[in-house]
Amino acid sequence: MEIWSVKNVVICNLNSSDDPDPAGSYNSEPANFDIYQTNDDIDQFALNVPAGNDDNGQELTEVPWYPFASQKDWEVAHWLMRTSLSMSEIDEYLNLNLRPLGLFYRDPIDCLQSLLSNPQLADCIDFDCRRVYESANRLSHAYKSFMMGNHSWYLQCQIPQGASLLGVILSSDKTKVTNIAVPKFVHSNARACGVLVDWLFHQCISIVTEPLKAAAKMGIMMNDPVGNSRYCFTPLVSYVADTPEELLVACVCSNVSPVTTATQDQFGDPFCHPLRKGSSTLARIKAVLRSVLHADVSEFFAVCKEFNLNGVYEPFWLDWPLLEPSQFITPEALHHWYRMFWNHNLNWCIFVVGANELDFRFMLLQVFKGYCGFNDGVSTLK
Repeated sequence: MEIWSVKNVVICNLNSSDDPDPAGSYNSEPANFDIYQTNDDIDQFALNVPAGNDDNGQELTEVPWYPFASQKDWEVAHWLMRTSLSMSEIDEYLNLNLRPLGLFYRDPIDCLQSLLSNPQLADCIDFDCRRVYESANRLSHAYKSFMMGNHSWYLQCQIPQGASLLGVILSSDKTKVTNIAVPKFVHSNARACGVLVDWLFHQCISIVTEPLKAAAKMGIMMNDPVGNSRYCFTPLVSYVADTPEELLVACVCSNVSPVTTATQDQFGDPFCHPLRKGSSTLARIKAVLRSVLHADVSEFFAVCKEFNLNGVYEPFWLDWPLLEPSQFITPEALHHWYRMFWNHNLNWCIFVVGANELDFRFMLLQVFKGYCGFNDGVSTLK
């Protein structure tokens, strides 16, 4: 099939010969050509199917982007026709020798099985989900591990009776990933380049975790450290990342919380805002997609900002069952504990009582075994 264009009309030759004559075809409408009229006021192509052509009608019914081979091809053609590129520039783009991106990773199920079947880890793996209370009246719930928490109890109730719960913990460092052969996106809008990088991040994570998603849906037989076969399910229970990457995973912009509905102006409120539900985020993404195509990156991101979204339209956790972003996005020790204390709590104390007074009180503290002492205070530590 060949595609030619005159102003806002796309002409597709469905039965092109070896040596077509595009120039002569512009003067009249050939019998074997279909005409696609584009309208700048609406965000779609209008297909004029020749009367009496049953084949075209059937294809149009079964394949919405007919006569293009796939939806992606249709989106590329749509984007090209809506840009200000000249025909020579479009031809140059179509003639580029584009190489597909390569993603190198290990099967996560194989990695999980390697850990699960290691006899040296037999005492470190817990398959028993339980609730432990300090007294018979069950007023005080004891927490010592993930399998003693309410979240694991809930997940265990969602899988078949007798099945084993294998909670998956993911962690990534976007900075390291982007330093290793990640393509450089070029766009007139600098923020749109960031959106494209975010798309690539979610797409790569989705590909890598596909076996884990399948196991979370249907279950998988795996061997434990003593050689027993277990029917295992693999829901995502934790994603360890710093705050910018948490926002990326939650698909929200930087002025809102990744785990609650609080916005930047509400971060100081003395109460906890409702948790951010994944279903709510997906509903907002669908609302944006109904008004604008994601292929128009700049316009799509502009509309996403109105919904406090970061522009990602297919989160990697979209089809991963038994998960909720507000549950699996968990604190990260370096940024959310250490730096939170150092950059905020400690500075507040120094501001209130003064550096000398605070250092003096730390120097007077008796050092217990297993704890660190600060004989010179803490105000000058880095």
